[in-house]
Amino acid sequence: MRGSIYYQTATLAKIIFREGALKTERVDPNSDKYQCIASYSTMTSYRQIWNNLGLYMREVWSIKNFEIIEDQHIEDYLESKIADGISQQYAEKIASALVKLELALTRFSAKYSNKKQTFSKEKYKVIAEAKKEKILVSNYHNRAYENPHLIIDNIEDEYMKLAAKIQLEGGARFKGIRRIKRSQLQGYLLDDVTQIQKGLIETKEKGGRQDVINVSVEVYQELLSILEEGDQFEIDYLVYVSTIRDICNSQHIQCHGSHGFRWNFAKQRMREFQCVGWDYDTSLKQVSREMKHNRKEITEHYLS
Repeated sequence: MRGSIYYQTATLAKIIFREGALKTERVDPNSDKYQCIASYSTMTSYRQIWNNLGLYMREVWSIKNFEIIEDQHIEDYLESKIADGISQQYAEKIASALVKLELALTRFSAKYSNKKQTFSKEKYKVIAEAKKEKILVSNYHNRAYENPHLIIDNIEDEYMKLAAKIQLEGGARFKGIRRIKRSQLQGYLLDDVTQIQKGLIETKEKGGRQDVINVSVEVYQELLSILEEGDQFEIDYLVYVSTIRDICNSQHIQCHGSHGFRWNFAKQRMREFQCVGWDYDTSLKQVSREMKHNRKEITEHYLS
């Protein structure tokens, strides 16, 4: 399929959208409106999810054609969204939107390209497992840990312990640190706020936004030693959050997944800015930028 991400999703939407189609038509296999979307608002929200998926595929997998997206790519996208701390309701909405996307692709391919589309339901197990592990939040609440170091100290796996340290010190989303290559290590820089030497790690996070995070020299050198041995730093999300959950349960701590470390970062960084005399509004804006957001209101969400 040719064209921009937005052109492709518009084309696919035309295939599956039939405004005002009756339910009896949409459940009738003999109807040309079978399994189509009848609500304009639903189609709009689903297409927004399709656009988000397309941008993710382009940035992370270098895929620009929706027809060559496979199960493994969808599963990876779902893992990244869950790692962002989405709610259970939104995860289910994403899954529904992707099911309709697959249907639209199947019909498009059959009509225009003769490319056989084969999809399985296996990729959606990541959502089922996240529900089972109670990773998905049911609402928005303060998710910072009272003592994040207690959790990190109890992680036995070297890579997962390091990942947690990076999230806590750098405020990174899991997506940004799930795989790290040697080329992403950018050396050292003096933190203007704390006047402490920090190590810089380049990350690519939500929406493909590329930037750096700052971590302590100790954490940076620990990561450097792993990568200099020729090993690629990579961890499995579900194993990672399952480990965090088990530790929280054993320590009688309410679990907020790996995203909780990001909440701790926001609170700590705000304190650091205000301790050196930055006003509250300016501090909000800077913390938001460091967390790869554009609006100061997002930081206030983490401080709630």
